[in-house]
Amino acid sequence: MKKDKAIRGNAKSFVASLYAGGKRPCERFGLSWDSLSRLERKIPSITCKSEDEGCKIA
Repeated sequence: MKKDKAIRGNAKSFVASLYAGGKRPCERFGLSWDSLSRLERKIPSITCKSEDEGCKIA
């Protein structure tokens, strides 16, 4: 169980770092929503589609 808790803690810390300072995860990697949308139009297979209609997709 200790290893499981450590992995969860590391994952939570990583996700928190992606949103630190009010930034979005894509901004941390030098991408914008517009650049992701253009990439999806060029290469549709690069994104994973969700069945959730309420989900915003690039």
